[in-house]
Amino acid sequence: MPQEIKGTLVTMWLSETNSNYKTIVCEDSSQSSTTSNITTTKTKCGTYTASDTPEITISGSGVAGGNLDANQVSFKQLQAWAAAGTLLWFIRRNEANVAASIIAGEIVYLDGQGYITEATETSAEGDVVKFNWSFTTTGTVDNTADS
Repeated sequence: MPQEIKGTLVTMWLSETNSNYKTIVCEDSSQSSTTSNITTTKTKCGTYTASDTPEITISGSGVAGGNLDANQVSFKQLQAWAAAGTLLWFIRRNEANVAASIIAGEIVYLDGQGYITEATETSAEGDVVKFNWSFTTTGTVDNTADS
């Protein structure tokens, strides 16, 4: 029977240098979406179909905490990367679940480059400071974990 994992095991890792990856602080949810445009042209010679490069958007939300550890990225850093148009390396994957015999990257794995395209902060009366973020890939994205 297939084994599932909880969403808490899926993490987004970011780096400016393709090393020293850091996770986004206090994420409470995230999701990814892959889209591709398909063009079909009918001619007297037959039908031709073409696809553009798929676009993958990864987005999420969290609590904008302070006093971060060395392996976390703050909302403020996400906002700075978005404003500067900084090209980042990323890995989005599930962590291992040894009890269920699931290895890291077995269920969710994306690896490549892209940009933070949204960093929105919300400060409501009587609530913690929250934020939303969005990341759009560029170029080739690998979906095969090296395990």
